[in-house]
Amino acid sequence: MIETTMQNKNNNKFIYIYNLAQAEFYFNKGIAPARVGLSSQKNVFVQFFRNDELRIAFDEWCTRK
Repeated sequence: MIETTMQNKNNNKFIYIYNLAQAEFYFNKGIAPARVGLSSQKNVFVQFFRNDELRIAFDEWCTRK
């Protein structure tokens, strides 16, 4: 399951990934995270800048076999 969330206070500048396999997929594509943290529910998340590079990697994530 792909789990992502956005924060409106950042004007959608970031995307938060809670699926660590998905975050690793982005790492392997050479996309560096903005930060790693814990949510208020103590779930680990990886924050990425929302940009074209991430959008392309997301499309690949969704269509991988």
